[in-house]
Order: sequence, then structure tokens, then C-alpha cells
Amino acid sequence: MKKAFLISLIALLLAFFTACEAPPAPDPEGPVDTTSAPAVETTEHVHEYEQELKAPTCTEGGYFERRCSCGDVKREETSPKGHSYGAWEVLSAPTCNADGKRKAACTVCGEPIEEAIPAGESTLDGQKIMFAGNSLTYYGEVVINSDGNPTKNKGVFEKIAEFYGDKVTVTNFTYGSAGFTDGRDKASTDGIPSSYKDYGLYQLMLELHPNHYNNKDGKEMDAFYDQDIVIFQQRGSSIADSYDQVKQLAALFPEDTRFAVMITHYDTKNTSTSSALKKTLADGWVVIPAGDLVTDLWNGRIKDTEFKYTKTDFVITKDNVHPNYLTGYIKALMTYCALTGRSAEGADYSFVNRSTGYYANAAETQFEDVLASSSEMLRIQSLIDSYIEKAGNKPATSHSYTEWMEIKAPTCNSEGERTRECTACGKRESIKLTVPHTYGDWYVSIAATAEAKGTKERACTVCGAKTTKQYTFNLLYGKAIAKTDSFGLSTISNPANQTDGKYVYDKDAKSTYTDFKMSFSKSECASYTTISQLYNEKGQLAADGKYLCGFRFELDEQTFIDSFSLYNSGITYDIDGFDILVSTDGENWTLAWSGEKLASGLKYEKVDATTNKITSDFGKVEAKYVMFALTAPRSRDAAGVAAFNDKYGVVAEVNANPHYFRIVEFELYEAD
Repeated sequence: MKKAFLISLIALLLAFFTACEAPPAPDPEGPVDTTSAPAVETTEHVHEYEQELKAPTCTEGGYFERRCSCGDVKREETSPKGHSYGAWEVLSAPTCNADGKRKAACTVCGEPIEEAIPAGESTLDGQKIMFAGNSLTYYGEVVINSDGNPTKNKGVFEKIAEFYGDKVTVTNFTYGSAGFTDGRDKASTDGIPSSYKDYGLYQLMLELHPNHYNNKDGKEMDAFYDQDIVIFQQRGSSIADSYDQVKQLAALFPEDTRFAVMITHYDTKNTSTSSALKKTLADGWVVIPAGDLVTDLWNGRIKDTEFKYTKTDFVITKDNVHPNYLTGYIKALMTYCALTGRSAEGADYSFVNRSTGYYANAAETQFEDVLASSSEMLRIQSLIDSYIEKAGNKPATSHSYTEWMEIKAPTCNSEGERTRECTACGKRESIKLTVPHTYGDWYVSIAATAEAKGTKERACTVCGAKTTKQYTFNLLYGKAIAKTDSFGLSTISNPANQTDGKYVYDKDAKSTYTDFKMSFSKSECASYTTISQLYNEKGQLAADGKYLCGFRFELDEQTFIDSFSLYNSGITYDIDGFDILVSTDGENWTLAWSGEKLASGLKYEKVDATTNKITSDFGKVEAKYVMFALTAPRSRDAAGVAAFNDKYGVVAEVNANPHYFRIVEFELYEAD
């Protein structure tokens, strides 16, 4: 049986191979067979795919699948998207000795998640902190403005960290008018090449520090980016895409860097910026709502405050934009407490700068009084804690303190004390309270003379405590004008006479006055309003200049001034318009007082038979240098001259010798 089967199989295979054998090739020299079938052309199959997509979900991957009509299939897998969690809800806040808990849900699939909030206060000790922003950060001394290197001087943030026992390294990357990705307009004043004038923080970082985290060239990362925490602050404009911009900046830093954004009072006004920055909460960033707090204070939205606030208590009046030192302290303390979870209550503020130099008038603000009130500062510190939490930040661990208990009430001549205690661990805190003296007006106890300083006193109306200070009758006494410290003057005769403390003028005695002759000619000064180029305050001829001439003095020390007197010869219209300017560096000048058409209406006050004076005050301002600058020569007001001649019995000509003027005495007074 098996043998018959094998024989049949062999016969079948032989028949198959014989049938498949190709016919013999025709004889190339023989006749062509025209009766055979034509050849059939064949083409190679080309796959044509249709694409189908299965989208990935939070937990499952998707794929791209491509099918050809012939049945061929190619498939590419895609990874799961991962959950995208919405806002966190705190189930229980952490304390000093117990974990807290919070939950959130995926905004795509609804999958819930819970996580612990670790117990125990955090610290910044030994950490590297960078502030990256613009003038709204370095005004108020949150950080000290520099060229982007670690600060040599300690800003308020660093001093607050020291108060809490943390030594930090602060890098200041703040530049005037710099936004996240654009907006510089003061590059040269910040020590940056002028070609960078339109650069924002992103461009500046890449230009100055090109080797960032995961840089495309694979070079070793610049140590500039090796930061533990970076606090960003936008340029203070309405920029709706601030979220995308700040995330682009953050991508330059290592993955384990912590980030925060600061909301300034300008962002609170420009809500599109504020809303965009607060989106970072969902990414686990810290939001510092300092602008929300200060604007709520000055708009009266917070009750039970000791002071009735206005904007000038938080923003300087020279430009009505930049924060003052009180606002700088609030921003720095809120930043520290938002990053660490420590309470702001009881933090030191004794080191806060209390200068009012950025105010046009010191009376416009009461921030100095706020800093002198420990009870109001404690109230502000409590508000800092509540605004950090209200901003939606992940709650940081803190002690569970009782309310403050007053142990001893403060008076203006003795400290008070308050204490509180943590209900969980028993930690006890104590703070000192002070109440400032309520002083009356200054009065002269020893009068100053031209040769010696005098003494002023004032007394507290509550306890009678007295304070004294020396004052100088004339800060310019004994100073002579140097020709090198003037501009627009060809000659100065007897330059020391105008500051010798003598007020009597004798036209026949040169020792009683100082004569000045301008470099402009008599004819030019007679029609001075047609002069195309005048001097600016730097003594440079400029098309937009204001001054015919001027001179300046350097004071013995930087001090606050608020008034002056100028004694002139009997012909008052010698000087019909002038400015008083002040400076702390001799380069940048601030207008303190300006007068024009002084002969009209007899604005001078008669002092004696031969001398006239004009005396005026202005807002208290800090000065190391003072400048007198002439804006108009002798008066061209014929009616004013005639009235003066009639009242004082003199004979003066309108605009006689307009390129000369005369000063008997020039005095500058220290502010109280």
C-alpha cells in the first residue's frame, strides 16, 4: 500500500515540473513564429494608505494606523497623555507636626487624586534665589539694582531671610522696562550694550548666558541657571500671553527649579497680565499677590486699619508708578513667607529705608508714620499671611498659633510686649511693641548765625521727651562759585560775596555784591525768547534747553532742604526768572522751585532801602548739590518796572544791560 502511494506521488511531481518547464528558445537564425500569443506586461504594486487615528487618553496610548487596499497595515503607537489636574482643594492644612491633605481631579477624565502636604516649616537656608524682572522689583529695595550678578548689597528680601535664620544667595536679574520677552528702553543705563535696547528677560538671558539647561549645542550649563528658586515679574503692562512667555523663560532652568510670579500693583490694574500669571498656580508655582494687598489698602477695601491710606503711601509721586520702601518691604516679606510657609507676623522691619526723596513733597505720604507704628505693621503682616492663602497657593506648613496676647501695653517712652503660642507643639513667640512720640513743632533754642550753627528742639506732647538738632542758617555760607561750576557765564566778579552772610547792598562797594556777565550778547539777551539754543541743566547747549546761564554749589554733606532766599540789588528786575535745581550726584538734576515774571506785580519783598529779596519754600528734597539757573534776564515788563520805580523811588530802565545780573546774597535752608 505504502509502495503504491509513493509511486503515485513521484509520478505527480514529475508531471508538475514538466508542465512548468519553459518552452525552448527559438533558433535565432530560424523563422519567426508569428502565430504565438503576445507578451503580457506586468507593473509592481504601489501601496496606497489611508490613515486612521486612535487618540490617546490620560491613561492609555493611542496609535496611527495606515491601511492599503491590498490589505497591508502599518501601525505607530503613541504614549498616554497623562492626567491634567485642575485646581487643588485643601482637605486639611498641614501643621508644624502633622501632614495635611489636598485633592484635585483630572479636567479630562475626572480621575481624582489626593496627596499629602508635608508637615514642618520649610527653609531657604543655603539656597540660591533669583529675582528676574524690572524696576517694579528693584524700586523699594526688594533687591538692590545691579548688572545681573549676585548682589553685593543686601536688599530687603535678603535681610528678611536673615531675620528668620536663612542665609541665601540672591541673584538680581532686573532691568528697567524689561518684560519677559520684550520691552527694554534703557539698556545703556543698565550697563547693557545699546543694541539690546528692545530685549526682554528671555533675550537678555540667552545673550548674556547662552548655555542654558538642555541647550541645543549640548554645552555645559551656565552656572547662572543653577538656581533653587526663581521669582519672575512682568514689565507692568497689559500682556495677555504672559503665561506662555513666563513658561518659555522657565524652560531655560533645570527641571527641579522652583518658580514664583509676583503680582505688582501695576498688574492688578492690568488684569489681563494678572490673570495670565495666576494660571501658573495649576503648574504648582507660587503666586505672590503683593499688588492685590497694597491696592486694596489704598482703595479702602480693608477695614479696621489705623491709617486712612492713599496711593501716595505706597507709590512714589515723582512718577506715580514705582513702589516706595513700604511696598518694597511688603513684597519682600510676602515673597519669603509664600515660599516658606512661615508667618509674616512679628517679622523685623527696623532696617527699612524711610527716605522720602522720591516724593515731590514729603507731606504727600505717611508711609514713615506707618513704619513707626508697630500695631499697624503687625496688622499689615497679618494681611500678608491671609493674602498669600487667598491667592490660591498650595498651603505651606505653619504653626497653629493662638491670638496675640498683650503682656504689657506700650507707651511712647517704654516698650510693650505681646506673646502667642502654638497649640500643636507649644512653640512660643514674643514681639516688642512701640508707640512713636507725638512731637510738637520745632522751635529755635539757640539761633544760628552766619558764622555758627544753631540748635532746634521739639518735645513730645504726651511724655515731654525732647529731641534736638543743629541747623545751619545758610548751607551755602562761605562757599565761592568756581568758574568750572558754571555755564553760560563769561565773567564772575567777587564770587564769594553772595554767600558771605551780608545782606546790605551798596552799588559803589563791590564787596557787597557779585556781578555776572552772560556769554550771550547784549542784543541776544534783549530778545532772549528768540535764541534757538539754550543750556540744559548739564550746562550743554541744546535745542530744547531752558537756561541762559547757571552756577552750582556742592554742599558739605547730603541733606534735606526745603527753602531758599535770594537777595538782589534795588533793581529787582535784574533777574526776572530763575530755577532752583538739586541733585544727589551732580549729574541728574531735579527741579525744586521755578519763578517767572518776578518783576510783574512787585513779587519781591522790600527789606531795606537798598536790598530786595525773594524767599520761597518747596517740598522737602534730598540734595548734595544745588544749582541756580537763569531762565529770563532783566524784565521787559514796562508796567512792572514803572510800578517798582514809583513804589521805591528809583529810576530804572526797561531791559537795560540784559546780559548782566547782580546777586547780593544767596541762601539755602535745611529742612526741619
